[in-house]
Amino acid sequence: MSRARTSLLAGVLLLGCGGDLTELVLVLDSDMPVPAELERVDLVILGPNPEQPEVVNQTLAFTLPGAPTPPLSLGLVLDGDEVGPVIVEATGTTASGQRVVRTVTTNFVNGDSRALPLRLNARCLDVTCDRGSTCGDDGVCQTDAVPGESLPSWTGDPADFASLD
Repeated sequence: MSRARTSLLAGVLLLGCGGDLTELVLVLDSDMPVPAELERVDLVILGPNPEQPEVVNQTLAFTLPGAPTPPLSLGLVLDGDEVGPVIVEATGTTASGQRVVRTVTTNFVNGDSRALPLRLNARCLDVTCDRGSTCGDDGVCQTDAVPGESLPSWTGDPADFASLD
C-alpha cells in the first residue's frame, strides 16, 4: 500500500535572528490504516519558551474528505536561545474508541535540522505508561527523553522516517 507524503501544516515558523536554521521536523506515522482504524490524532507540542510554552494544539481528523494521510511532517523552527525542552504528545483515537499515546521530550540542536519520528503503533493501543515514559515501537514503556543530538538529520522527505510495515 503506498503512502501519500503530505505536510501536516506548512510549518510553524518561529523565526529567529539570522544564522543557520535550527529546526525539528516532526514526522508522524502509524501502522494502523487511516481512516478505517485510526480516525484522528490530537497533537500538542510545548516549549521551549517557558513564557509561551504551547506552540501547537491541533486535531487531525482523518475521516474528513480530503484529509491527509501519514506520514505527515511538521517543521518547527527555533526562535530565541532556549533549545529545550520540547515536549511532543500525539494521541491517536481509533474507530472503536481505543487510544494510543506517544510522547517525546527532546531539544533543538543549534544550527541543525533534525527529524523527530513519532509512530502511533497498534501494539500501544490502551497501553498506559508512567509520567516521563511512553509506549515504544516494541509496545513496551520506555523513557520519553530523546536527546536532540541523537535524532537523525532531516533529509527533506517524510517517507525516509516512516515506519516499516
